[in-house]
Amino acid sequence: IEVSNAIGICRYGKVMLLTPEALAFGYSWLDTVTHEYTHFLINAKTNYRCPLWLHEALAHSFEVLWRSTTTTPMLALDEKLLYNASKSGNFVSFYKMRRGMPTLDTPEEVSLAYAEVKNALEWIIKRWGIDAIPKILTGLGSQTNKDRAFKTAIGLSQKHIERQWRKYVSSLELEDFPGLRVRRLHLKEPGEVIDEISEYVPLDVQDYVRLGDKFRRLDKPGIARMEYKKALEKERYNPVILAKIAKSYAEEGLFKEAKKQYEEIAQVAPNYGRAYPDYGDVLMRLGEYDNAIAQYEHAIQVNPFNPHVHRQLITLYKWKGDEQKIEREQK
Repeated sequence: IEVSNAIGICRYGKVMLLTPEALAFGYSWLDTVTHEYTHFLINAKTNYRCPLWLHEALAHSFEVLWRSTTTTPMLALDEKLLYNASKSGNFVSFYKMRRGMPTLDTPEEVSLAYAEVKNALEWIIKRWGIDAIPKILTGLGSQTNKDRAFKTAIGLSQKHIERQWRKYVSSLELEDFPGLRVRRLHLKEPGEVIDEISEYVPLDVQDYVRLGDKFRRLDKPGIARMEYKKALEKERYNPVILAKIAKSYAEEGLFKEAKKQYEEIAQVAPNYGRAYPDYGDVLMRLGEYDNAIAQYEHAIQVNPFNPHVHRQLITLYKWKGDEQKIEREQK
């Protein structure tokens, strides 16, 4: 888990996944359920003949459809990883990922592989249309020669798909997003606290962040924010630093400014689940109750074991008069 970031699996007609309570910062467990169920459907459609890169491309792209009308967009971290791979030429080959994402060497390599296959799928759909996908899957299910299925549907073998896609992605105007990095999953022991600064903030700016934290403990959020912003100059999109800046604004009662910081986190690092409870609290103070509900519900999608989130939702559902959801949160 800590090497590959793999927390779900679909095998033998079953979907199995880890509880988010076992991880230090939780994870998007509802998306993961959908992701693994998509694998189940692909296996049923193709009689277990779908190549791994397409398997993961479809599962990763469609995992959000339970909560969205569109597939997973290109996230800022995906763009950063593809930008660096395009510059260096260090892609993860479709062949290397053939035995599964957990067999790759590092979380960074796994994240790059996901970014690659998702973008390759977008390229296929852009070039041949969405109807190409069921044609490929039907072909895979009816014949043992996988390349023949691809050639029949879109006229290219898998090798030529990968080659042409790499040319396509290298032509895109991508951004580096300094400060964003792959978040490693950490199994936690009971009562264990993970130092998020050590994990996700580079050494050369950690002192600024720790000094900022010290000033906040001294009830000096304005001075703390000055230190955080020094760190942000080098780590422009680091969600840990952005969240601390947001908290410093909230501690001064500057809730509109705090909201702007949380909006940026949601934009560039939507999987940074630790921000959503605090984001909801800020929106509560601003009287934006429907938006607060959305952020608290997003928090549950990452960590359903935070009692504060459930208490806040009960308060908001009472305001809306939604007895069914009140009962759900009280369980």
